[in-house]
Amino acid sequence: PLLEILRIGAYQILFLDKIPHSAAVNQAVEQAKDNGRAKAAGLVNAVLRQLSRNKVHLPRIPDQDALHSLSIRYSHPKWLVKRLQAILGPETEACLAADNAPAPLTIQVNPLKAAAEELTAELEASGVIVRPHPWVSGCLELDHVGDLTALEPFRMGKFLVQDPAARLVSQIAGVEPGMRVLDVCAAPGGKSFSAAFAMEDQGEILACDLHENKLKRIREGAERLGLACIQTTAADGRGFRPEWEARFDVVLVDAPCSGFGIIRKKPDVRYKKPDDLFALPVIQRAILDNAARYVRPGGYAGVLHLHDPAGGERGCIRQLPGRAPGLLPHALLPVRTGGGDRGPGDSVAPPPRHRRLLHLPHDAELRNDP
Repeated sequence: PLLEILRIGAYQILFLDKIPHSAAVNQAVEQAKDNGRAKAAGLVNAVLRQLSRNKVHLPRIPDQDALHSLSIRYSHPKWLVKRLQAILGPETEACLAADNAPAPLTIQVNPLKAAAEELTAELEASGVIVRPHPWVSGCLELDHVGDLTALEPFRMGKFLVQDPAARLVSQIAGVEPGMRVLDVCAAPGGKSFSAAFAMEDQGEILACDLHENKLKRIREGAERLGLACIQTTAADGRGFRPEWEARFDVVLVDAPCSGFGIIRKKPDVRYKKPDDLFALPVIQRAILDNAARYVRPGGYAGVLHLHDPAGGERGCIRQLPGRAPGLLPHALLPVRTGGGDRGPGDSVAPPPRHRRLLHLPHDAELRNDP
């Protein structure tokens, strides 16, 4: 308990600027007393006062072992740092640092209810700072939001909270009005909603997930956004449904994953054990193989959105063509802003070599991943 009390006090002194150092020290001293360590109260007082006086002159973290140093400095398990370093090389530290920074709040404009300029003006009138997203059209970055659900534009369904990389899925898939779309593992519904926007709410989207409570969230979101083309059904992505075979123009897959790509939003994800992850690629491959059977001839499948910069899950994409006869990898190009939702600046073109888009937490842009 004494060590944990000292760690809490040190954290307040080093990282929480609104708490006076004296208050952090006094609180720690009282915690020591309350936890039966009254005799150590003087030690706690002395250590934390010394820390506060030397806050800007702390000793360096030993760097003889690069993995250990990065693990300590950025609070990532050593095994995860090692895995990232093998994949990212010199970019590893930038990725780890980004994991500890707040993720920007990104929204997608609902074009069925508002234009970007109109929504920007409404949000700014409520004191929100709004910026166009630098590389995905139709998306805005927000600051000073407060309770987002209390904003009138949110209640009116004029926008959807969604990461920009997720927004790219419907653009890359090329969904259009009148299409028939299947969204496997759809909850909480973001990619279904984005596809419905691109389809102008014309066509059919079948959003699937295992549990009714998740499907309820999708229906509630669709109602808020004013979307009528989305239907929901409970389904296991690994179980074949004969009535769906070769029926859909586009099949979207967001298979269960490690979540290592969203540590900024869920910091505790980093403390998963490697043994907990062994089954994931097997599940993902089963879902992808099954989902590929639902694509009509000439359709588009396997827009895969996985949160794993550590690389294991990307292997599923590489194995997919061989495991799903007739399904070929689609060549991609990062979507660029500047031309509107369907303008020349937002092309998805087929360069000869690239098959995947990789977006890492520290990236300002998407990169091609051969």
